[in-house]
Amino acid sequence: MNNLSSSPYAEVVSVEKQTSESRDRRNHYVVKTNTWKNASSGYGKELYRTLFGDVFILADFKPETVEDLTRSGKMWSFVLSTGILGEEIKHNEFGTTFKVIASRDIDEMVPKSLFIIFLTNITPNRRIWNALHMDGHSKLIEKILRASDV
Repeated sequence: MNNLSSSPYAEVVSVEKQTSESRDRRNHYVVKTNTWKNASSGYGKELYRTLFGDVFILADFKPETVEDLTRSGKMWSFVLSTGILGEEIKHNEFGTTFKVIASRDIDEMVPKSLFIIFLTNITPNRRIWNALHMDGHSKLIEKILRASDV
């Protein structure tokens, strides 16, 4: 994941903060992007489309490598997709609107030109974690792990 240049990315059209009095919703935003670039890169043949659980970097520049994120004067944040609001289809090009949670307040980034770069989807990891930590399955998992010790 050192090289970000081949990851799907898009220029951000707008970022709107979701207002709520709840403390746990303070870094929630609605992001609207234009067409995704590098949408066919990756392991599959399907074009990239935003899904729940996608992790992105939101930055005021287009990083090519992870080291680019350490440059002084540049601002960026991790964001997690929490829901897709809609897709606009125009001549087989997709612009996406989706909800995100940011790792920090990104209000100071909004007046600038922004890019969003796809990193990974955490949904499979969450499913594995939840399956391993279910109370009903712990005895079964212990038996399986002990069987390999024999």
